[in-house]
Amino acid sequence: MHSTAVAAVSARAVGVRAAAALERSGGWVRPLAEWPDAPWAEAAGDIVWLAREPRTGHPRMVSLGAAVPLRPALRIDLSLASIWAPPPVAIIDPLRLRRRLGEACRELAARGPRGFACLLAGLEAPFPLDLGAPRLHALAQAYRQRNPAGVVAASCALLGFGTGLTPSGDDAVGAALFGARLAGGWDVDGMRVPILAAAAQRTHRLSAALLEDLADGRSYGLLHQLAAALDNDAPDWRSGFDRALRELGAVGHSSGWDMFAGLAIGAACENRLVATGPDVKGESGMRCRE
Repeated sequence: MHSTAVAAVSARAVGVRAAAALERSGGWVRPLAEWPDAPWAEAAGDIVWLAREPRTGHPRMVSLGAAVPLRPALRIDLSLASIWAPPPVAIIDPLRLRRRLGEACRELAARGPRGFACLLAGLEAPFPLDLGAPRLHALAQAYRQRNPAGVVAASCALLGFGTGLTPSGDDAVGAALFGARLAGGWDVDGMRVPILAAAAQRTHRLSAALLEDLADGRSYGLLHQLAAALDNDAPDWRSGFDRALRELGAVGHSSGWDMFAGLAIGAACENRLVATGPDVKGESGMRCRE
C-alpha cells in the first residue's frame, strides 16, 4: 500500500493509454524491475513513459517538464495535464504511397540513415544488423507477395533481434504492421494476434508493449505525422514529410529509422516498393524501387 503523504508530481501532458493506466492506479507508478533507472514505469499493470520534454507524443507518454527520479513510491497528478491521442490511421491511395515512398527511399542515403533503414538506402547495415538482412528481406518478400502466413513467420524471426532498449527487429515488425494499415487490404488484426503472442516469448515486455502500439496503429506522434504527410494533397507535402522523417530518425539510437524501414516495407508492398536481397537479381543489400 502506498503512503498518501508522498507529494504528487504534476504532469503537463499525458497520452491516452497512460491516462487510463494512471486512472486505474490512482496516479501511482513504480519502476520496472528490469530497468529501475529507465524512464519507463508500471501503472496498474501497464507500462507508461515518464518523459521530461518528449520530442513526440505517444499514447504511453507522461510529460513532466522536468527530470523526476523514479522513487519506489511516485504519484502523478493529471489534473492540469492535457490529453494527447494519436490521429487514426487512414488508408492512403496506393499510387501515392508507391510514388512518394519510392522517392523518399531513392534519396535516403543522403539523409544518413541508421539501423535497418541503411538497407533500404542500398547501404550496408552496421553489425549486428547486417546479420539480420536476410530476415528483413524475408519480411519484405512476404508483404510483397501478400502472404499473411509468411508475414507472421518472417516477423517472428525478427522479434528480439538487434540491440538497444527496443531491438531493431521489433521496431521494424511493428512499424510494418502500422504501414500495412496505411496500405489497406490486409487483415492486420489477424496477423497482429500471433505476432504479439510470439513477442511475449521472444522479446522483453517493454519492447513488446511498444510493438503492440505500432501494430494497433497508435504509436509515436512523429510516425503519424509522417503518414499524414504521405497523404497530404498540398504541393509542399515534402516539407512536412522531411521534417517528420528527420525528427523520427532522432528517436532512440536507431529506433526511428528502424520504424521507417518497417513502414516502407508494410505500406508499399501492394505497389512493388520492394526490398531486393542477394537472392534477387544478384544484388547485395536491400533497396526500395518502384
